[in-house]
Amino acid sequence: MGIPYASETEDKPFALAEGFKDTSGKTKKMLNPSHPASIQAIKELTDTQAYPRAVSEAASRHGAINTFETHPLSGPIEPISLNAIVGNTEILPSEEIEMKSYSGNDVMQNIGGQITGLNDNMISDLILPGANMSTDDNVIPIVVTTTAAEKLVGLSALSATASSRDQLDHLKQLRTKAMNYSFQGCYRNPAAQNRFAEATAQAKDIAAHANEPGYVLPEVVYQIPKDPCLPVTVTRDARDAQTKLIAAKTAEFDSQFGREPAQTSLIKFRIVGLMTVPNAFASGFSISALVQSILTSTQVSSWIVPTSAISQHPIFGKMDIQDSLDVMGVPCASLNLPIESIRKSLLRMKAANLKTTIAVIDRQTIL
Repeated sequence: MGIPYASETEDKPFALAEGFKDTSGKTKKMLNPSHPASIQAIKELTDTQAYPRAVSEAASRHGAINTFETHPLSGPIEPISLNAIVGNTEILPSEEIEMKSYSGNDVMQNIGGQITGLNDNMISDLILPGANMSTDDNVIPIVVTTTAAEKLVGLSALSATASSRDQLDHLKQLRTKAMNYSFQGCYRNPAAQNRFAEATAQAKDIAAHANEPGYVLPEVVYQIPKDPCLPVTVTRDARDAQTKLIAAKTAEFDSQFGREPAQTSLIKFRIVGLMTVPNAFASGFSISALVQSILTSTQVSSWIVPTSAISQHPIFGKMDIQDSLDVMGVPCASLNLPIESIRKSLLRMKAANLKTTIAVIDRQTIL
């Protein structure tokens, strides 16, 4: 294709982990999970169904009726760039959030890393009466936390000292405002996300150094549009003709071998249910904690969608969304407890003729 080959420009299936040495003193290599060779190796060496089978078999020996798998929209192999749009403003991840997969301090940031698909039957109890579950026009029905719903519909949160009556009235108002409320998210595929990140970093660098003597603008200068979820544009291109030709041929080569060009899309959501999130940092086991686990949702995400809505979506339905290692069991009694504690709690619940709806058992608990 007339492109000079340069091995240093090739994506590698690994990167050097600077500052980390192996036993021989050499710099450790870190797997690049987005490289095709790494993805293929992971698929070949990992039986993704082995762990769910083991949990299902172990849970059934302790009275589980069924087990279900969660389906995170974003994972280490295919991380998803999806940000909520509130009041015509895209809620971009802060630098702190970008370094972490999730921060419970702000459920509005990085929703692509928080959305989880669950079996349609599992979320039925969280659906508000009269909610529209249709996926027409590629709308995704979604269950959100009360905190996220408040921010989306613009309802101020109550103070911690609000009376029970005020809390009840507030919840009624929130349910009314939130049911069937539509909002959008901005999705960027990997190429678009890389370009957006480059444009963001470039804008910061220009703002910091533009007034310095001798500062030279980059050959290509990008512009992030003011309106949310529009493609990044080029406002300056000072490359010579040969450099532009090589870049164009490289893009053509990438396209022929399956690399998607930058794509930015608006994703439509409709709120169909609400849930609360118990204190994830509570420790210990008690009867009160057991009762709380029965009466409150212990879902594994702040944003939950039916798996059917993901599978038929024109963008997300094409992705290789991996099953999570968290498996749901019905009935179970507790979170992050030794199996013997779960067994004893389950026996107490049977004696009291109680059933929980959903509980999560982690890998260490059951195996």
